[in-house]
Amino acid sequence: MNIIEETRAPASSLRPGQFNYRKKFTTTELRELADNISAVGGLLAPLLVRRTADGYEIIAGERRWRAVQLLDKDYTLPIRVVEASDAQAAVLAQSENDQRKDPSPIEAAHGAKKLLEQFGGDQDEVCKRLDWSLRTLQKRLGLLQCSPQVQEALLEETILLGHAELIAAIVPENQPVALQRIIDNKLSVAQTKQKLADLSEPLANAIFDKTECATCRYNSAQQSALFGEALSEGFCTNAKCYSDKTGTEIANRAVALGEDYRKVHVVAPGDSVIPIKLVADGPMGVGAEQALACRGCANFGCSISKRPGSVGEVETDLCFDSACNAGKVAAHARLVQAVPNDSTVAAPVAPQPFSTDVPSAPAPAAREQTGATAVALPQRLKDYRESQWRRIGANVLAGDTQRGLQVLLALGLSGRAGKISSLKMSGAVEKITGRNASAANLEKSLSVVVEAAREQHVRLACVMAASAVFDLEISDVQKVLTFLHVDLTQHWQINKEFLGLLTRTEIVALCSDIGLRAHAGTEEWKKIATMKKPEMIAAVLAIEGFSFRGQLPDLMRYTAQTSK
Repeated sequence: MNIIEETRAPASSLRPGQFNYRKKFTTTELRELADNISAVGGLLAPLLVRRTADGYEIIAGERRWRAVQLLDKDYTLPIRVVEASDAQAAVLAQSENDQRKDPSPIEAAHGAKKLLEQFGGDQDEVCKRLDWSLRTLQKRLGLLQCSPQVQEALLEETILLGHAELIAAIVPENQPVALQRIIDNKLSVAQTKQKLADLSEPLANAIFDKTECATCRYNSAQQSALFGEALSEGFCTNAKCYSDKTGTEIANRAVALGEDYRKVHVVAPGDSVIPIKLVADGPMGVGAEQALACRGCANFGCSISKRPGSVGEVETDLCFDSACNAGKVAAHARLVQAVPNDSTVAAPVAPQPFSTDVPSAPAPAAREQTGATAVALPQRLKDYRESQWRRIGANVLAGDTQRGLQVLLALGLSGRAGKISSLKMSGAVEKITGRNASAANLEKSLSVVVEAAREQHVRLACVMAASAVFDLEISDVQKVLTFLHVDLTQHWQINKEFLGLLTRTEIVALCSDIGLRAHAGTEEWKKIATMKKPEMIAAVLAIEGFSFRGQLPDLMRYTAQTSK
């Protein structure tokens, strides 16, 4: 800093400096200062200023400049003109303000921030310039986390420094409400701390990964290290972030549970869903065989809690169809009562999702006797099953000359000829005749058909019928399968793709139902049962000496259609 000159200048030629963090100038204080200046015959100490294009910028002395204007708007006051950089001006402004009695913490905070900007964020250099400890600097800068309303309240001494330090721990959008409650209810600092503790979340209860929390400003451990007034360590003061992270973790856990259970229910506060624990024995038992069959049901699953006090807790082996469960319990109880106590009784078995009976369609009578509740298949299984039905039906039609022609005629008579795919037909014509036929060119298509041999006509007719299967309504596909007497076990068997659509629980039920579990043996099955789904599927398919041929899960069966 270089002194250029000392002179006098009218008050109107000066303007407040950009580095003066002082914002509070009370009329009473300024009037007292003005009276003192008048009493001693005028302002003696010169103001420190820098030249500007249209006058001077005050570096130090803004309070005196404001006071003399109460005496005379055109007051001519002494000034010391210096050549100073922004960094030097910031240090000089800060130093003068710090020498004043009881500087406002929030004003000091803004001054320190400006100084920090001038020194490129070098906290050590700022501390050296201000003769502050690093903790003092960080404590003051921490107050800038307060909203403008809170900063103004601290400046006007509507609240205490302790209040501001506690409010700084709250997310900005909630600070104005907290401030108003403190003012309206005249809360002490201790009372404010207790209210904040009641609204904070204990990190010890968090079910999510807390790695990011260690350095988060809303972690009370960070706050207590910074401020004199803060919650004890171990609390999160950002309730929304805590809730969002908890919700994400529960969603992720629900996805993982979906590998084991078809139905995963998230229990939210106020949830009225009351599932029933599925058990084989006891007063609420359904029997061992029925319990196994129920595991393949769409209403069998688990729950994960989102309720306060039990967040993240998982309850497994639940039935979400109370009416069906009650029927199974009653049926098992009647059977147990009908035999001696020392007898081993098998419970009546419901229509099992993984039945190994060979017939393509289940027996309706058997379903009626069990009183089972119909459940919907997940869409992924429906899509897979229907795609397999269409594929198998089309393959059978393409190779059955007589029935292929019959189905083709039936499609025409029933108004379903439009389901025949010209695109698929074009590919078939080229494959069978070696000629290219455009689906849109009738003349060329006629030429290809005329030149084709008679036996090729028959094959092409079968292909026409087969192509329609891919666009028919699924109920019509089942009618075609019934007409063809298709035995699905001759065209499909359990495979990796199918098992991948099931949950781990359903895979276990399937393996038990088809005898694979017993075939594997207790020790080997124990290892398989603990595997993750991909490894479990690979292990199941790799078991030696077991054939999946002829094993048809119930969910793969089509409903046999009878002529009326």
